[in-house]
Amino acid sequence: MVIVDIDIKPGNYPNSINLKSKGKVPVAILTTDVFDAYAVDPVSCVFAGAYPFRWNMEDVEHDGDQDMLFHFMTQELDLNENSTKAFLEGLTYDGLTITDADSINIVPKSKADNIKIK
Repeated sequence: MVIVDIDIKPGNYPNSINLKSKGKVPVAILTTDVFDAYAVDPVSCVFAGAYPFRWNMEDVEHDGDQDMLFHFMTQELDLNENSTKAFLEGLTYDGLTITDADSINIVPKSKADNIKIK
């Protein structure tokens, strides 16, 4: 198994996800000194239980390396209001398993979370 570096919603922090959104969530597998994102078989990748509907190579970190950027439909993600991390798993073209997780912030918070005790 190879631990890769992923970035949910590259360039944003916290990685806020509205589970009621009908939009998409971008997730990048980053190219590093020890891993080349070109090695990833994109059709094998699953993020929070969902398969990507689109992917491309793009320099999301602006470091000169091409990263693999996926797009997942928010409604297909297997997350709930208590989720704090989301995992991506997949395979390289050589058959090695890849994985990583990144923090997420589910929004909006439920009304119970917003009740203040006086």
